[in-house]
Amino acid sequence: MRKSVEAKQETRARLLEAAAREFGRVGFERANIDAISMDAGFSKGTIYNYFPSKEDLFVAVVEAAAEEAAVRTSAPSDADSKVRLRASLHGFCSWAQEHQAFAQVFVRECLMGTPGLYPRVIQAEAPLVSRLEEILEEGTLRGDVRDDVSAQVLALAIFGLTDLALVQYWASGEGRPSFEEIPELVLTLLLGPSHQ
Repeated sequence: MRKSVEAKQETRARLLEAAAREFGRVGFERANIDAISMDAGFSKGTIYNYFPSKEDLFVAVVEAAAEEAAVRTSAPSDADSKVRLRASLHGFCSWAQEHQAFAQVFVRECLMGTPGLYPRVIQAEAPLVSRLEEILEEGTLRGDVRDDVSAQVLALAIFGLTDLALVQYWASGEGRPSFEEIPELVLTLLLGPSHQ
């Protein structure tokens, strides 16, 4: 039984990795289930044993990506809120830099959204937005973050502006703002200049 569970987890992971490559290569709309299954080394039917549709597969890839990006935080939990926010955004930008092809599709779906899929993509990125909201709520209580806007709205604004800055990076041809500059730019625009 244990081997079966491990084999299923490995198969699912291989399918998600192959799907991320295919979505990154051609985007959501043009992604091909046959190409994904071949890349993963399985039959087309195997994908449907794990994911009922291409949409479900894409959402699962987004969920995995959001979870991976959300855990890339280097600031201790007792650090100043802006330090923690900067670390969280840096973690997301670092993930986006390492996975640029899929990150571009992910960000596009977050900003423009395929009809019918958009609400599911926004829900799948919840680990990222929830992490920011948690830090902002704590910062409001400690008095080191503005309290005139709700933490939920501010978290969404920070994440949305980060997405827009990434699009600007990819579209500029000059790489401006850089991945390293994006966290400070976004936080300065929404929270004011840092005094550190």
